[in-house]
Amino acid sequence: MALPESHTLCKRRSLRLRDLNDVPLISIPKKLHPRFYDNVYSICVEEGFRPTIAQKVTTFAEAMAMVADGVGFAFTHECYSHVKWQGVVIKNIEGQPLMIESALVFRKEIRSTVLPAIVAALQIKKKPASVLAFRRKAAG
Repeated sequence: MALPESHTLCKRRSLRLRDLNDVPLISIPKKLHPRFYDNVYSICVEEGFRPTIAQKVTTFAEAMAMVADGVGFAFTHECYSHVKWQGVVIKNIEGQPLMIESALVFRKEIRSTVLPAIVAALQIKKKPASVLAFRRKAAG
C-alpha cells in the first residue's frame, strides 16, 4: 500500500489491514472493476478493516498524487514497491494478501520465444481457494 510519508503508520515495521480503519482510502470506482472491488472489500472486512473511500481514481498516477497530498492511502500492486514517488511511502500489508486473479490462454502448438517468460511472470505464488474450487469443479 502507499501512505503519505508524513503519516504516523509509516514508522511501524508491519501493518495489518485493521490498522487502517482511521485512514481514508483512495480507490478505483466499483463500476471500473466490480469483481476486483468486491474481492478487495470482502478481504478488508475479514481482516477487520472497513474502508472509508475519500476519493475515486482511475490511474496509478492519480492515486499516488493524492497519497502524496495526504488525502489518504491507496492499495498498490506489489510490482510498484520499487517505484519512488515523492511524498509517498510504500509498505507491505501483513496477513491475507489482496490478490488479482488472472488467466492466460494460448494454443499449445504456438512456438514463441516470449511465451515462456510471460507464463513464468504470471505464475501464482499461492493459488486462491476460488481457483482451486473452479479447477476441481471443471475436472469433476
